[in-house]
Amino acid sequence: MSTSTEVSIICLTYNHGELLRQSLDSMINQITDFDYEIIVHDDCSMDGTTDILREYAKRYPNLIVPIYEDENQYASGRRIVREMTNDTAKGKYIAFCEGDDYWLDNLKLQKQYDAMESHPQVDLCAGRGVVVDAITGNRIGLMRPKEHECIIPVQDVIAGGGQYFASASLFFRRSALSVMSYEFEKVMELDYVWQIKGSLRGGAYYIDDEMAAYRSGVEGAWSTRMEKDAHLRTEHFNRMVSMLETLDKETDYKYHEAVAKRVEMGQKAEMTFFDQLEMNKNEIEAVLGRFETIYLWGNGKRGMAFQRFCKKHDIQLRGICDALNESIGNATPFGFTIVDTDEVKHSDGLIVASNQIVFDAINNMDISAHVVNLQQYIKYE
Repeated sequence: MSTSTEVSIICLTYNHGELLRQSLDSMINQITDFDYEIIVHDDCSMDGTTDILREYAKRYPNLIVPIYEDENQYASGRRIVREMTNDTAKGKYIAFCEGDDYWLDNLKLQKQYDAMESHPQVDLCAGRGVVVDAITGNRIGLMRPKEHECIIPVQDVIAGGGQYFASASLFFRRSALSVMSYEFEKVMELDYVWQIKGSLRGGAYYIDDEMAAYRSGVEGAWSTRMEKDAHLRTEHFNRMVSMLETLDKETDYKYHEAVAKRVEMGQKAEMTFFDQLEMNKNEIEAVLGRFETIYLWGNGKRGMAFQRFCKKHDIQLRGICDALNESIGNATPFGFTIVDTDEVKHSDGLIVASNQIVFDAINNMDISAHVVNLQQYIKYE
């Protein structure tokens, strides 16, 4: 074990409550041959998060470095991550994990540390991420840009957008983040900006191991607020375009094609899941019209958008199910009945899988029904 701190974990938390425990436990349980620290910034939480942090800081005084605020700093526009990187962190490397996300691999830090030590030309390392539903805990998606270990060029990172990598999988060379050497970094403080900055010198080293979980639908989370607030989404998109235009100019338009692709995809992503279904209305109705019995498997965001679509267009669903098999017989917010998965498995009609993971899982079952992947009609997130 080294005597100096090699890695500083930065954890931002605000009103994450009990979710913070799983997050901190996943950091504490890392197995490494070097020392690391966990810096947790609590932005004046109001729900007991602060008490949980105090409990952990008392239990692990040599590992956890707590920072408490008397007033919310996010609202004031402070660049908290930059300050923590420069003023508090001791490590050669910086790892991120927000208080509502968590790590899945106890060797995550060690694997990324070894990769970065072996590739001094690279400033960023990332791993495969899993998207989980904040309420059910079910896996509802993957953040997997490649299916093998490799160095991903900055062009792909730019074009991929902020969800190209799971934020909780990011692992940076501290020297790449400590100095604000580009104007585009000043436009907005977001992990997408850090991903681009970390990839500019030598690309991003990607490890195709399952490393981090991103919780989708956490109440009060930035991403959840974005989904609900059209004005906030538009404001964010405009700032992102400004950041990318600044990046484009600063890099002498070397990555212009990737920048243009990201802006175009961002414009399409402004459409909600429901909007995308509406855009594909004729094709969807043609598929559904071939079956008398239709079930939906999966009640997440895509599933809810599909129910809304069916309600609007008078499409009858025999039932809705998911792997939890809870609330059987109850009605969903759109008036469709929740049914047992066994009923769906023995159907000879159509099963609409709400996303790719559900689609793959159903196809591995012994069923006779036809299965269609709803995600082919909802491509932009």
